[in-house]
Amino acid sequence: MEEAGQLVSLRGGAVRLDDRPVELPVFAKSLIKKAEKAAIGRAAAELVHDGDTVYLDSGTTATSMIQHLRGIRVHVITSNTQVFALPIDKKVQITVLGGDYLNEIGSIVGAMTDRMLGDLFFDKAFLGANGISRDAGVTTFDIREANKKRLAHEHSRETFVLADGSKLGQVSLCRSLDLSSATIITDEYADVLTAARAYLVAQATQ
Repeated sequence: MEEAGQLVSLRGGAVRLDDRPVELPVFAKSLIKKAEKAAIGRAAAELVHDGDTVYLDSGTTATSMIQHLRGIRVHVITSNTQVFALPIDKKVQITVLGGDYLNEIGSIVGAMTDRMLGDLFFDKAFLGANGISRDAGVTTFDIREANKKRLAHEHSRETFVLADGSKLGQVSLCRSLDLSSATIITDEYADVLTAARAYLVAQATQ
């Protein structure tokens, strides 16, 4: 099993790699729950007003939002490199943050990213998440991603977390922010949403 990559030997025992939470590559994630993510992105875009400056996080659900920003002047500051491949409305100004590139998820992170975010302020932040839990809050798989989300939240007047229903009740490795400090935009209801500052359930169109 060790040769097959399913098990790693340690002194005194072994660990099964199968049991670890794994972050899927961005291409694979983009094929999952496409209609639900589109509905979440559409609902999030409707919360953006003409003249807003917003932070857009990495992640496929957050990516779906930018395609629905149409006909309004908005400045989008982002760490999401997937925007390079999307048709963007001409009224939408894009600023991409600098830092270290995480190829698997199309994200920019690290000390340089955090430094830039520390000097910026937003009307609204739209964050992604790997888990949303009553006890653990909004969580993600990487401490650099968690730090980035925390800074964007602290520098925004309003924070929205975009997450499909599979993330509700789940806990990932690193805490980003308290659930009570954000509005959750998702595609299905779960009891955990009552612990959020507010929530919006967007219905996917078939």
